[in-house]
Amino acid sequence: MEHGGVWADIFLISPIVAYILSVRKECNLHFISFAGFAVLACILVLFGFLGRGYAKASLKTPEAHAHHGRTTWAGWFHAVFATIAAWVIAMYYLSAELKPHSLEFCFISLALAPFFALGAMKFNKRYKFDSQAMAQVTIGMIVLSAVCWFRVFGYKLF
Repeated sequence: MEHGGVWADIFLISPIVAYILSVRKECNLHFISFAGFAVLACILVLFGFLGRGYAKASLKTPEAHAHHGRTTWAGWFHAVFATIAAWVIAMYYLSAELKPHSLEFCFISLALAPFFALGAMKFNKRYKFDSQAMAQVTIGMIVLSAVCWFRVFGYKLF
Protein backbone atom coordinates (compact mmCIF):
# COMPACT_ATOMS: atom_id res chain seq x y z
CA MET A 1 0.00 0.00 0.00
CA GLU A 2 2.90 2.38 0.68
CA HIS A 3 4.73 1.78 -2.60
CA GLY A 4 3.75 4.37 -5.20
CA GLY A 5 4.71 1.98 -7.99
CA VAL A 6 1.84 -0.34 -7.06
CA TRP A 7 -0.64 2.48 -7.64
CA ALA A 8 1.13 3.52 -10.84
CA ASP A 9 0.96 -0.08 -12.12
CA ILE A 10 -2.77 -0.30 -11.37
CA PHE A 11 -3.92 3.12 -12.56
CA LEU A 12 -1.38 4.01 -15.25
CA ILE A 13 0.58 1.06 -16.64
CA SER A 14 -2.22 -1.53 -16.84
CA PRO A 15 -4.65 0.78 -18.69
CA ILE A 16 -1.90 1.97 -21.07
CA VAL A 17 -0.87 -1.61 -21.88
CA ALA A 18 -4.54 -2.59 -22.32
CA TYR A 19 -5.08 0.38 -24.63
CA ILE A 20 -2.03 -0.46 -26.74
CA LEU A 21 -2.97 -4.12 -27.05
CA SER A 22 -6.66 -3.49 -27.75
CA VAL A 23 -6.70 -0.38 -29.90
CA ARG A 24 -3.52 -1.24 -31.75
CA LYS A 25 -4.33 -4.93 -32.23
CA GLU A 26 -4.70 -4.39 -35.98
CA CYS A 27 -1.00 -3.58 -36.13
CA ASN A 28 1.34 -6.43 -35.34
CA LEU A 29 3.94 -5.21 -32.86
CA HIS A 30 6.23 -8.09 -33.91
CA PHE A 31 7.05 -9.40 -30.46
CA ILE A 32 8.24 -12.63 -32.08
CA SER A 33 10.95 -11.14 -34.29
CA PHE A 34 14.62 -10.24 -34.05
CA ALA A 35 13.73 -6.67 -33.03
CA GLY A 36 11.15 -7.92 -30.51
CA PHE A 37 13.65 -10.25 -28.87
CA ALA A 38 16.34 -7.54 -28.94
CA VAL A 39 13.99 -5.17 -27.10
CA LEU A 40 13.13 -7.90 -24.59
CA ALA A 41 16.83 -8.66 -24.03
CA CYS A 42 17.57 -4.98 -23.38
CA ILE A 43 14.66 -4.80 -20.91
CA LEU A 44 15.88 -7.93 -19.10
CA VAL A 45 19.43 -6.56 -18.82
CA LEU A 46 18.18 -3.17 -17.61
CA PHE A 47 15.79 -4.73 -15.10
CA GLY A 48 18.55 -7.07 -13.92
CA PHE A 49 20.76 -4.09 -13.08
CA LEU A 50 17.86 -2.20 -11.49
CA GLY A 51 16.81 -5.27 -9.49
CA ARG A 52 20.33 -5.68 -8.10
CA GLY A 53 20.35 -2.01 -7.17
CA TYR A 54 17.01 -2.26 -5.39
CA ALA A 55 18.15 -5.39 -3.54
CA LYS A 56 21.32 -3.63 -2.42
CA ALA A 57 19.33 -0.56 -1.34
CA SER A 58 17.07 -2.83 0.74
CA LEU A 59 19.97 -3.44 3.13
CA LYS A 60 19.47 0.14 4.25
CA THR A 61 15.72 0.51 3.67
CA PRO A 62 13.68 -2.69 3.24
CA GLU A 63 10.55 -2.36 1.12
CA ALA A 64 7.91 -4.47 -0.60
CA HIS A 65 10.12 -5.78 -3.40
CA ALA A 66 13.35 -6.39 -1.53
CA HIS A 67 14.42 -7.09 2.05
CA HIS A 68 17.87 -7.61 3.54
CA GLY A 69 19.59 -7.57 0.14
CA ARG A 70 17.25 -10.14 -1.45
CA THR A 71 14.33 -9.84 -3.83
CA THR A 72 11.01 -10.90 -2.27
CA TRP A 73 8.30 -12.98 -3.98
CA ALA A 74 6.42 -9.73 -4.51
CA GLY A 75 9.55 -8.34 -6.16
CA TRP A 76 9.83 -11.31 -8.53
CA PHE A 77 6.13 -11.11 -9.37
CA HIS A 78 6.54 -7.41 -10.06
CA ALA A 79 9.60 -8.11 -12.22
CA VAL A 80 7.53 -10.40 -14.46
CA PHE A 81 4.67 -7.88 -14.67
CA ALA A 82 7.07 -4.99 -15.33
CA THR A 83 8.95 -6.93 -18.01
CA ILE A 84 5.79 -7.73 -19.94
CA ALA A 85 4.42 -4.19 -19.58
CA ALA A 86 7.74 -2.59 -20.55
CA TRP A 87 8.01 -4.90 -23.57
CA VAL A 88 4.54 -3.91 -24.82
CA ILE A 89 5.19 -0.20 -24.28
CA ALA A 90 8.68 -0.34 -25.80
CA MET A 91 7.43 -2.19 -28.87
CA TYR A 92 4.68 0.42 -29.25
CA TYR A 93 7.19 3.25 -29.15
CA LEU A 94 9.83 1.59 -31.30
CA SER A 95 7.80 -0.22 -33.97
CA ALA A 96 8.29 1.32 -37.42
CA GLU A 97 5.15 -0.34 -38.78
CA LEU A 98 2.96 1.25 -36.16
CA LYS A 99 1.67 4.55 -37.51
CA PRO A 100 -0.47 6.09 -34.78
CA HIS A 101 -1.31 9.73 -34.76
CA SER A 102 1.29 11.98 -33.10
CA LEU A 103 -1.35 13.08 -30.63
CA GLU A 104 -1.70 9.46 -29.48
CA PHE A 105 2.03 9.20 -28.79
CA CYS A 106 1.92 12.49 -26.86
CA PHE A 107 -1.16 11.38 -24.90
CA ILE A 108 0.41 8.06 -23.92
CA SER A 109 3.67 9.82 -23.00
CA LEU A 110 1.79 12.28 -20.80
CA ALA A 111 -0.11 9.40 -19.19
CA LEU A 112 3.21 7.62 -18.51
CA ALA A 113 4.94 10.70 -17.07
CA PRO A 114 3.60 10.40 -13.48
CA PHE A 115 4.72 6.75 -13.43
CA PHE A 116 8.35 7.71 -12.95
CA ALA A 117 7.72 9.75 -9.80
CA LEU A 118 5.17 7.29 -8.41
CA GLY A 119 7.47 4.35 -9.13
CA ALA A 120 10.17 5.89 -6.95
CA MET A 121 7.84 7.11 -4.22
CA LYS A 122 6.88 5.46 -0.95
CA PHE A 123 3.90 6.79 0.99
CA ASN A 124 5.27 6.73 4.53
CA LYS A 125 6.87 9.19 6.95
CA ARG A 126 10.37 7.68 6.69
CA TYR A 127 10.62 8.04 2.92
CA LYS A 128 12.88 10.75 1.52
CA PHE A 129 13.00 11.65 -2.16
CA ASP A 130 16.76 11.16 -2.31
CA SER A 131 19.31 11.54 -5.12
CA GLN A 132 18.76 7.94 -6.30
CA ALA A 133 15.02 8.53 -6.65
CA MET A 134 15.66 11.86 -8.36
CA ALA A 135 18.04 10.20 -10.84
CA GLN A 136 15.53 7.41 -11.53
CA VAL A 137 12.75 9.91 -12.26
CA THR A 138 14.97 12.22 -14.32
CA ILE A 139 16.45 9.47 -16.49
CA GLY A 140 13.04 7.90 -17.07
CA MET A 141 11.51 11.22 -18.11
CA ILE A 142 14.42 12.05 -20.42
CA VAL A 143 14.27 8.67 -22.16
CA LEU A 144 10.47 8.81 -22.52
CA SER A 145 10.57 12.38 -23.84
CA ALA A 146 13.36 11.62 -26.30
CA VAL A 147 11.67 8.53 -27.74
CA CYS A 148 8.34 10.35 -28.02
CA TRP A 149 10.07 13.34 -29.69
CA PHE A 150 11.79 11.12 -32.25
CA ARG A 151 8.60 9.18 -33.03
CA VAL A 152 6.41 12.25 -33.35
CA PHE A 153 8.87 13.95 -35.69
CA GLY A 154 9.33 10.93 -37.91
CA TYR A 155 12.53 9.18 -36.83
CA LYS A 156 12.22 5.39 -36.76
CA LEU A 157 14.38 3.03 -34.72
CA PHE A 158 13.12 -0.29 -36.15
